[in-house]
Parts: sequence; C-alpha cells; structure tokens
Amino acid sequence: MTEHFATGNGISLCYETIGSPGNRPLLLIFGMYGQLIWWDDALCRQLASEGFFVTRFDNRDSGRSQHLTTPPHLLRTALRLTRPAYTLTDMAEDALGLLDHLHIPAAHIVGASMGGMIAQELALRHPHRALSLTSMMSTPHALTIGRRTDPTLLPYLLRRHPTDLDGYIRTSMAMLRKLSSPTCPSTKTARGPSCAAATPEASTPTAPTARWQPS
Repeated sequence: MTEHFATGNGISLCYETIGSPGNRPLLLIFGMYGQLIWWDDALCRQLASEGFFVTRFDNRDSGRSQHLTTPPHLLRTALRLTRPAYTLTDMAEDALGLLDHLHIPAAHIVGASMGGMIAQELALRHPHRALSLTSMMSTPHALTIGRRTDPTLLPYLLRRHPTDLDGYIRTSMAMLRKLSSPTCPSTKTARGPSCAAATPEASTPTAPTARWQPS
C-alpha cells in the first residue's frame, strides 16, 4: 500500500487506496488521534476482495497529514473555555475534498468514534455524496444524546500522546485496553504491531515503521 497526498479544503491529507478504482468506493474515517493504519490492513484487503475501492486517510493533526501551527487544546475546548481551532464540519469538508481529489462522486462512508461524527456531518451536509453511512461506536453531535462515556476514559482521550516511541506505544495500549470489550479484550499480540507502526516520526526519523508526527 502506497501513501499519497491530496489537498482539499486547504488541508494536505495523507491517504492510501486499496482495491480497484472501478469497484464500489468506500471511505474510512477514524477518530481522535487515529491514523489510517488503525484501519487494519487485513480488514482493508478483505473489503477490497468484496468489491470495494477502499480509501483510508489521516485526519488533519494526525499521522502524515497536515499539522496545524496551533493545535487545539482539547480540555479547554471540551470545557468550552476557548473556541475550537476547527470543527467536525471542517473535518467533514476535508474528507469531501479527498473524494473530490479522487474524482469520486459518491461513496459508502464509514466512521469510527469521532470519525463516526465526521461521517455523519459529511452525509448530512452532502447527502448526494453518501451512498450509505455506517457510524460505529459514535454518537450524534448533540449534548443530550449518547453522553455515556466512562469518566475514566477522559484522561486517555484528552491528554496529548507522548512523542517518544516507548511512551506512545505504552499510552496507546493503555487506551485500547480501556476501549476493548471485556469479553473480547485487545491484546498486545493483536494491537502491539499497530501501535508500533504509528510511532512518533519526529523522535525516530530513521525507523522503517515510523509514520506518525506528534499531535
């Protein structure tokens, strides 16, 4: 799988495609801090084998996509003490710009976590561009709906990830353990390679698996 870059909505996005461009287009959108490789390679290949042209990408401020000069302060924004640097609508427009770059008039849209919110924004604002919408482990962007997040998750979601290799893997694995189902826990064997592949590029510039820049 080869990384490519596209500029849409004024933001440079890193993306990969899997499958034949003539197949049914499928856009995968991950959530907060999630990089394109969090959509597992095997899953993407399986989707491609089922007749989809799969596109996965790094959201702004993650992975190899453009990082803003002044990143948002998540805690202050969550508490509404400051205006956000950008909104879910902006991120939906980023995804739309990627579809435009790929000359895809409409696609099946799949989002996970915050990516589900972005997917919903995209489908609501541009319904003619969404062949279908799948929103996983997500919620509508409304204060009165779906606010059942375990409070113990907040420190993992709101803090910045470490910029060193060991620290990033450690905190990523800790968050995955928190997010995993108690009946189907995420293990180091299953998730360790994904965490390692998303290591901080700035601290390991020569590492062959490094593809992440600190958020």
